[in-house]
Amino acid sequence: MKCRTCKMDKTPEEFRKSAPEKRGYEPVCKICRAKDYASDPKKKIAAKKRWLAHKYKISLEEYNKLYEDQKGKCAICGVNDTISLHVDHCHTTNKIRSLLCKNCNTGIGQFKENLTLLESAVQYLKKWST
Repeated sequence: MKCRTCKMDKTPEEFRKSAPEKRGYEPVCKICRAKDYASDPKKKIAAKKRWLAHKYKISLEEYNKLYEDQKGKCAICGVNDTISLHVDHCHTTNKIRSLLCKNCNTGIGQFKENLTLLESAVQYLKKWST
């Protein structure tokens, strides 16, 4: 596949998937796309607005309100994330819970939001703590 921007031949893994595109991938590789977004903050903001509306059904203003309410900190570990906090939501109800750092959000996902597994992990860590 050839990137429309850098004109280099690249593997499909170097492109983002996109159902609307005929070939199933965006025409610009991930690296060129990142450079483009980094050089134009308006594009980055517009993309975030689209993502929040599509994935979580909230506006950028609603996200910013959550961010301000949490003082820019993860609701679990309290780390101050000045770049971006992830929207945590229940995968069953789609209800938004809070904003989390990448590590905490991923951790909950890895435990499949299962309280029994999480409690078991806590007991395990307590057992092996010094």
